[in-house]
Amino acid sequence: MTEACKKAKAEYKKLGSIFQEFILFLSSQDIEQAKKLKVKIRRKIEKINNIIDPEQERLRARLAEDLSVEFVGMFKEGLAAVKEWGNKGWFFIDIDGNEVISGRFDDVEYFTSEGVARVNKNGKWFHIDKEGDKVFKI
Repeated sequence: MTEACKKAKAEYKKLGSIFQEFILFLSSQDIEQAKKLKVKIRRKIEKINNIIDPEQERLRARLAEDLSVEFVGMFKEGLAAVKEWGNKGWFFIDIDGNEVISGRFDDVEYFTSEGVARVNKNGKWFHIDKEGDKVFKI
């Protein structure tokens, strides 16, 4: 087993315990703690992906610095979610760092192979396409 595979396996084990904690907070209806753990889960998954694909990690780090943002997610279907500093929200960029969907969402998920992403704005979840338009049927 390669060193990268060993590291990824170790991170997956840590992720399992975070998921268990997340489920406990959801069961007790402690939504604020669950939200904090959701961010921790997202970052742990990012760390695992970075071990597997270090080239993408370098690109994401450069884009985060160039754009002066808090976080650039993994590229899926050619787009990455970006978190602005503070509570300004999320938007999506292309591989060149161009902002392509500027909805300033409260929360986002990755784009799927169907070309849609689940996003949250003002407490309501819905799907958008790669142009940022709402998708009503998936």
